Amino acid sequence: MALEVVRPDGTVEPVELTVDAANELVASAERTARAAGLGWDREPLALKAAPKLIALIKKSRAEAMTGAGGDED
Repeated sequence: MALEVVRPDGTVEPVELTVDAANELVASAERTARAAGLGWDREPLALKAAPKLIALIKKSRAEAMTGAGGDED
């Protein structure tokens, strides 16, 4: 996987990140967050889409299957 840092001026710098380096970055972020008084949950967070979002996705997929709702140029 290729990673890049995109700077505010638009320049791009390729970055190599090993698994060990990624793990250390996360550990460092946790230490920094805790030192700043922020919480850091180690347990996975289960996310659930809101019913309105689910309905919109279903509608979008149905329209895509019928060709409805496309760009009208």
